[in-house]
Amino acid sequence: MYYHFAAANLPSLLDQIRQRYSITTDIHDIRRRKYSNNVHGFRDSDSTAAADIACFGCSVTYGIGVEHDLRWSNLLDHSARNYGVNGLSCGEITHVAASVLQHHPAQTAVVLFPDLSRQFLTVVNDQGQLEQFNAFANYDQTVPKSQYPQRYSACSTLYRLPTALFQQWFALNLQSLVDVTQLLNRRLILASWCLDTDLMLRSLPLAHYPHVSLVPFLAPDTQGTDRRHPGPLYHQRLSQLIGQLIPH
Repeated sequence: MYYHFAAANLPSLLDQIRQRYSITTDIHDIRRRKYSNNVHGFRDSDSTAAADIACFGCSVTYGIGVEHDLRWSNLLDHSARNYGVNGLSCGEITHVAASVLQHHPAQTAVVLFPDLSRQFLTVVNDQGQLEQFNAFANYDQTVPKSQYPQRYSACSTLYRLPTALFQQWFALNLQSLVDVTQLLNRRLILASWCLDTDLMLRSLPLAHYPHVSLVPFLAPDTQGTDRRHPGPLYHQRLSQLIGQLIPH
């Protein structure tokens, strides 16, 4: 969906993230691994020291499937903070990035986007309570219809919408992030592990936005410990590509 970036209350935003995306026993390979979050719900230290770079994204940036120190954000030759959150959509990532950057002194923001189809939805359950969740295009495999009928119905409706609408939502969110970083005088580096999203990034008129750079597309592998997410080699290669765009 499209997010309007009003002046966000950062503590409130981080509280929402922590509540919605705290690591629990149903996360992929959690039976074999333990992921530790800081007080804000991010997989980073609690330090408030300034960093050169702020990194944003979904579970790939968070580092599901790899050790903390082997994530692309940790392999950059600069101090960095990792604001990756499992399951975030493109719209939510741009919202988090725009909100954090209003409080974070980092001069460079690096954003790694997922696929365009991922969306954040709200439904009313059988108890009349609101439930928030992230919808994925393979919902018929990930959302049991008998257990979550409202979620299944919402996903079914969402994914009957034309692809052009998802592209339009992303374009609006992306433009907002480009404008916010330009206003804040920050460098913005954009990438995606999904080819369709990467093609949308290539449509940006970079001549009008000298503060924006695009990372060459790098197809992800599934060599992480959960066999769903990228492994160490992908993170290493991605960090090298990003590093080439950061002035020393």
